[in-house]
Amino acid sequence: MGYRTAVVVLVLAAVGCATEPAPTLDVSGTFVGSTFGIQQGRRLDLNLSLVLTQHGGTLSGTYVALGRWRILDPFFLDYESTVTGTVGSGDTPLVGIVLLRSSCPGYRAHFGGHYGTDSVLTIQGPFDIFESGSCSIATSYPITISMTRPPPPGSAVSRP
Repeated sequence: MGYRTAVVVLVLAAVGCATEPAPTLDVSGTFVGSTFGIQQGRRLDLNLSLVLTQHGGTLSGTYVALGRWRILDPFFLDYESTVTGTVGSGDTPLVGIVLLRSSCPGYRAHFGGHYGTDSVLTIQGPFDIFESGSCSIATSYPITISMTRPPPPGSAVSRP
């Protein structure tokens, strides 16, 4: 009888330990990154900045996307709006980012990726380019972008 009780207690203790969630890393802060893409012979050069606030597993904040889309003459991009998202748990949590566009109600661009132990946020998804002055998407570029935290203001930056 004592043997059965010991096995049950041991199994319950092991199950209790397995259900403890891993701590969630705090991804709050500013992230910046650059990328480029070529689609149908047209090049996109893009700089993206995210400012994120985290509450548990939920993200909110703002983004700024500046870039150049080269057709015959360069078309300059300057998008700024809000972002929502989620962050998972663990050492390299999965991150979901949704770019919204305040001038286009209902617009959402979904990005997925992860936050690494090196403090790099890597996301991938569609970057949409809108026709001038409208909510119509002219084209969409599948991008992957690795974003880092910028150095603090006034810190020394080494030059190559």
